[in-house]
Amino acid sequence: MLEMKLHIILATKRMNKTQLSELSGIRLSTLSGYCNNTYKHIVKEHIIKIMEILELTDISELIEYIPNNKKN
Repeated sequence: MLEMKLHIILATKRMNKTQLSELSGIRLSTLSGYCNNTYKHIVKEHIIKIMEILELTDISELIEYIPNNKKN
C-alpha cells in the first residue's frame, strides 16, 4: 500500500489544500483524495508538481510504502 503524507507536509508548511490547488492547477477534490488516502490512482505529473511547489527533493518525503501485512 502507498500512503501519501501530503496532509502532514501541508500542515508543516502552513499551506492548505485550496492554496496548493490554486498554485498547482490540481483539482481540490484530487488533492483531498491524496490527503485522505482515498485516491484510486496517482498521477505522475501531480506528484512532480506537488514536489516542486512544496520544495521536496525525495519522493519518500511525500509517499510511503507500507507492506500489506503491516496495515492497521
